[in-house]
Amino acid sequence: MSDRQKGLKEALAEYFPYSEHRFCVRHLYNNFKTKHKGKALKDSLWKAATSTYVREFQVALSEMESLSSKAFLWLSDIDPKFWSKSHFSTRSKCDMLLNNLCESFNKCILQDRTRPIITMMEGIRTKIIQRIAKKKDEADNWTGLLCPKIQKKLDAATEMSNRCWPTHAGGNIYQVTCGPHSQYGVNLEEHTCSCRKWDLTGIPCPHAISVILMRDERPESYVNSCYKIETQQAIYSHMIHPVKRRFSGTAKETAATTSASTQQVPQVQQPPAIHVVRWMVDNQESSTNQGTSSEAISTQK
Repeated sequence: MSDRQKGLKEALAEYFPYSEHRFCVRHLYNNFKTKHKGKALKDSLWKAATSTYVREFQVALSEMESLSSKAFLWLSDIDPKFWSKSHFSTRSKCDMLLNNLCESFNKCILQDRTRPIITMMEGIRTKIIQRIAKKKDEADNWTGLLCPKIQKKLDAATEMSNRCWPTHAGGNIYQVTCGPHSQYGVNLEEHTCSCRKWDLTGIPCPHAISVILMRDERPESYVNSCYKIETQQAIYSHMIHPVKRRFSGTAKETAATTSASTQQVPQVQQPPAIHVVRWMVDNQESSTNQGTSSEAISTQK
């Protein structure tokens, strides 16, 4: 996730060819609104960005084109695989559109960033130590199968599934109807839905949950393993071990080492202040004038 910095897209494609690169939509909109203002255009851009399948994305762009052909052309020049959910890869199980994680990390290390490189790295390392230990303690106290936030999302999707009517098409394939103009296909074996929300996040969508409940199964068992408590406990099972000091001698040895290192540092004489320089120049001129007067008097004698 980046802010479309120049050269970054090409660098990532060269050095990380198999990693997915996305643009932060907030920063994308900030560039967009400099030339294309208005709430209607803003809403159409975000509608296109949050669309999860291609047809929905195309409808959003058509609405923008009807509002402003220039705005449509500006946005069309940017490959949607960088900023729209409809073109995101389903491999990462993440549908994020904003770089809030990067912003949070920058805020966390804001004070450390102003320090010298070694001190900065030491500060970041200490913060990571604290975070890993904190997350491990939290995961150890969780109960159930899923992480708490994921469980809440699943519960909300389960409530929405009451509006869906699944129909068995054969095998693990189902047709799900949600009103007169909304129909989707669910494949329980492949963990996919034509709305692509399940594909993108790894969390069953309401269409899939309606099928799962019809089969008298638990939706939790269809959530991707990355959201399970045991996975989080495995992630934070390691630790970053403390780094001991470079010198671990006695206080007397430490004082001797400090004294020796101080003596090795060359003493740099500071230049005199400007008023001292002027005083020296005035005294030199005065003494020169006195010497000249004495020579003149002796010559007259």
